[in-house]
Amino acid sequence: MTAPAPPAPRVFISYSHDSPEHAARVLALADSLVDAQVDVILDQYDPHPGLAWPLWMQTHLDGADFTLMVCTEAYQRRVMRQEAAGKGLGVQWEGSLIYNRIYKNPSQGSKYIPVLFREDDAQFIPEPVWGHTRYVIRDFDFSDPQYEALYRHLTDQPSTPKPQLGTRKVLPPRPRGPFPTAPPPSASTAAGGLWNVPYARNPFFTGREDALAQLEQALAPARPVALTQPVGVTGLGGLGKTQTAVEYAYRHRDQYRHVLWVRAETETGLREGYVEIARLLKLQEAQEADQSLAVNAVRNWLDGQEGWLLVLDNADDVGVIRPFLPQQSKGHVLLTSRAAATGAIKPVRLDKLPPEQGALLLVRRARLVPEDAELNAADPADRAASLDIAREVDGLPLALDQAGAFLEETQSSPAEYLDLYRKQETRLLAEYGEQERDHDSVSRTFSLAFTKMGYGPAADLVRACAFLAPDAIPEEAFTGAGEEWGERLAAAASDGLVWRKTAGEACRYSLLSRDADAGTLSIHRLVQSVLRDTLTADERRAWAERAVRAVNRAFPAPEFVNWPQCERLLPHTLACAGWIEAEGFAFAEAARLLNQAGYYLDDRAQYAQAAPLYRRALAIFEQALGPEHPDTAASLNNLAVLYKSQGRLDEAAPLYRRALAIDKEALGENHPGYATDLNNLAGLYQAQGRLDEAAPLYRRALDILEKALGPEHPNTKICRANYEGLRREWRGAGG
Repeated sequence: MTAPAPPAPRVFISYSHDSPEHAARVLALADSLVDAQVDVILDQYDPHPGLAWPLWMQTHLDGADFTLMVCTEAYQRRVMRQEAAGKGLGVQWEGSLIYNRIYKNPSQGSKYIPVLFREDDAQFIPEPVWGHTRYVIRDFDFSDPQYEALYRHLTDQPSTPKPQLGTRKVLPPRPRGPFPTAPPPSASTAAGGLWNVPYARNPFFTGREDALAQLEQALAPARPVALTQPVGVTGLGGLGKTQTAVEYAYRHRDQYRHVLWVRAETETGLREGYVEIARLLKLQEAQEADQSLAVNAVRNWLDGQEGWLLVLDNADDVGVIRPFLPQQSKGHVLLTSRAAATGAIKPVRLDKLPPEQGALLLVRRARLVPEDAELNAADPADRAASLDIAREVDGLPLALDQAGAFLEETQSSPAEYLDLYRKQETRLLAEYGEQERDHDSVSRTFSLAFTKMGYGPAADLVRACAFLAPDAIPEEAFTGAGEEWGERLAAAASDGLVWRKTAGEACRYSLLSRDADAGTLSIHRLVQSVLRDTLTADERRAWAERAVRAVNRAFPAPEFVNWPQCERLLPHTLACAGWIEAEGFAFAEAARLLNQAGYYLDDRAQYAQAAPLYRRALAIFEQALGPEHPDTAASLNNLAVLYKSQGRLDEAAPLYRRALAIDKEALGENHPGYATDLNNLAGLYQAQGRLDEAAPLYRRALDILEKALGPEHPNTKICRANYEGLRREWRGAGG
């Protein structure tokens, strides 16, 4: 007779709706388990339950044999009730129910099983189930050993069943003898020391020799004196801080007795990392429920050992890591951190790769050349396109690695990628190829850093910088125009101390950098691109308008004494000109900014750059203020002066005449502005050789200025000199 099949285990899946893609992966996991005779309870299977959702959760949690907790950053945040108000209420309620059940009946706690789709999400496992067996599932079938292990757990099918007890063996006693003494320690123990670096050596590692040399000088592993503070590799996300630390560890592994690695993004991750080290060391405290005991045991062990290297990776919050540092350091601590200030002895700051090194990383990663080849080994066309790609992504190693993965997977050429990148930058920055799905993309790396900043004036400052030119952003664009940036940033910019703290907070995760001597901020171009892409169309338009209004307020009158300030603000004015065009802004402040920048460029004889600014300013003045407004006339005059400087006299003439007509009507025939128009038109006629038409205009202008401003006013003197020059020219021509 066939034995009855065991009952199907009932499994409740608790997860957060991070994204449609994440929900789809959860559904795929559930479907695969159901197909293997596991009775899965999932909200997606029951979108309209007869019970209210809280009661539905409570009923099914109690009735389940197991609960799978799909752990992500959002899941942990919601279980810990750290989510924004009104978000993730279902997970918050499920978390409370799970916590209460473990508290009331600890022996039943093992029914709650952490499930991960990414190894890195281990740091987001909720505290009550830290010590439970976790499963990192990538494929939802039995080809994935972790999926098989989970299924065996749920269906009580251990891969190595315990055999039946055999018979007791009777053994003879062993003879006693003298106890041997322990051998003295020797240098050979270095080869048998601990090594838990979780990354293989990167065969494509390129550049960073200066940074590695600084680390070697700061750490000097061979010297007997240990450091009492960490050494930090700092910089923007995506610059290769972790890879630089990995390369250092591999280069110097023979110079340390032990090399230990801990992920330090969160306090949870630090505790788990130290517990893992305690397990490697076979310390008794590794088995304690109170993880602080294992942390203290590892710290004590480090205090008693020499010649070790401890790497704390992604230690962005110095306050979090400080309690984990050894007290009497006899080894070296190496941090990687976005934070500009880490308390390190000598921060080693990474910057973007130069184009040649960036192109070399790309062709190596795409396997267009051997791993140890130089750039000149690449095909000339590939080399040229790779240099252009390195410039487009502004030397960001993560973006170059991402591009190389794409090229390898799709068998594309660098030229094809360059064309695609220029058309679909946002999409390419958002994803790695299928072979690299465990890597964070450029977009996710920057988005996570920005999310950690939270809300406040520092986050607003980073958003604001995303709408200006990326380099050398003058702080006076904020401190001198704060009210244009919104209430939070305006309040920060109005107080010197608060402003310093705000700028410092914005620099904390290296999304911005600050040059204190120059009084400027800088932001990576790809950070700008990613941040702008996180905004809705309405939000982008609002921030772009704030940028235009703020730079207009900061841009001075383009007189000679103000030229240095004009030069500082010019790149950001040109960035604003792009937003004015893209968003179709048609307010007077936008026209004024374009007009002032055009005037400055005109004075510096940069006519080709000034002309489009003048033309756009004129079009906006006409739309915003009307074709007969004096500001429209001034804009006409400026463009006409530019055309005259370029020798385009026939194009300048109708602009001068139109400006004259507007000011005659708007200002009157005795106004100095009208006199300036007469003077300008007379100068044009003089340049055209129409001296008999120019003379009466000069005389009329001079008469108005002498009466309105007096004979010694600078404008009167200029007009008089122009008229006298015309008379000399007339006499020389026999007139």
